Amino acid sequence: MTDTPSWVVPVRAAIREGRWSEAARHCQDLLARNPDETDAWFVLGMLHERQK
Repeated sequence: MTDTPSWVVPVRAAIREGRWSEAARHCQDLLARNPDETDAWFVLGMLHERQK
């Protein structure tokens, strides 16, 4: 079993509570520091599609 990355916790909480913009901001902040975080890119893309 793999450990959940710490950045996922606030993103997951925001998504569960319907705070899509906040979840996207968490991903964008992470990607500004670590642009190679592919899972964050994936989540950000899913959030973008959800907000259309």
